[in-house]
Amino acid sequence: KKPRLGTPLLSPDGQHIAVTAPSTAGDGRMTLAVAKVEAPQKLTVVAHFDRADIAAPAWVNSKRLIFSTVDYQAEVGNQVGGGLYAVDIDSQNFVWLVERRSGEQNDNAITKRPLRGNHVLFKTLPGDGDDVLLLRYNERESQEEAISTTLVRLNTRSKSRTDLGGSKVPEGATDWVMSRGSDPQPVAVLSIVKERTRMHVADRE
Repeated sequence: KKPRLGTPLLSPDGQHIAVTAPSTAGDGRMTLAVAKVEAPQKLTVVAHFDRADIAAPAWVNSKRLIFSTVDYQAEVGNQVGGGLYAVDIDSQNFVWLVERRSGEQNDNAITKRPLRGNHVLFKTLPGDGDDVLLLRYNERESQEEAISTTLVRLNTRSKSRTDLGGSKVPEGATDWVMSRGSDPQPVAVLSIVKERTRMHVADRE
């Protein structure tokens, strides 16, 4: 069910709010809008799709947002992936980060191809940087192989990325515990292999 108005999210510097709001274009879609705290009724749309509704926004920093999509006009069985996108609060520097449908990253018409749809947002980071953390669900060669994830640090402007954890990521890694700060590192990993759950703690240097 489509909400009438999303829950306002306060920017890290406390100067703006971001909210999903109904489009005024008559297409029935939900947009991403931003307003100054002192004038919350003056919403400015910074992102709008005519074939999808914007959902799950989060602040990357005080000037940039990341968000996913859903289709409130489609049946549950006809939903596709949510994708992942980023945009500045002045609607500039829009970047498509993760594809919605399988194969979109292979579209030759796309100049900056998104990551595959097996990437999902894990968490945003404190500070003024443009990076976020994603989880990549790794492909399995067989049904017997354990589901595993890789932690990826992604820049929401340049799309440069770095896999975290190095070669020490255990088989079946499913959840991650991170250190605090703007440059977090894995301190523990939860893995599940053949119905056995283990907690792996990173070595301290």
